[in-house]
Amino acid sequence: LFRTVLGKAILSADSHLGQLFQTTRTSMDSFVKSEKSLYLDVLKISISCISRIAPSGISSQDLLQFLIHKSFHADPRIGDEAKSLVISLVRSRPVLRSTIIDSLAK
Repeated sequence: LFRTVLGKAILSADSHLGQLFQTTRTSMDSFVKSEKSLYLDVLKISISCISRIAPSGISSQDLLQFLIHKSFHADPRIGDEAKSLVISLVRSRPVLRSTIIDSLAK
C-alpha cells in the first residue's frame, strides 16, 4: 500500500509542479513562496523514502529520468536528496547501473 501511495505522490507532485523544474533560479524562488511549495516538501520526503522502499506505478526508467533530469536542478533540498539517492542506487543496485548511466548521458 505504501509503495502505491509513494508512486502516486511522486507522479502527482511532478504533474503539479510541471515546468517548474525547467525554470530559472529566480522563478523557482518566487514559486517556493507560493502555496504550491508544499509539493516541493512532499517531493523531498518522497525521494528520501525511495532509498528504503521502491515506489510502484512508476518504472525504474521513468523514475531515474525524473530524478536526473528534473530533480537535480530543482530546489537545492530536492536536488541534494535526488543526488544522494542516485549515488545510493549506483552502489547498491548493480542491475540499475546501465540505466542510470544511460539516463545521465541523455
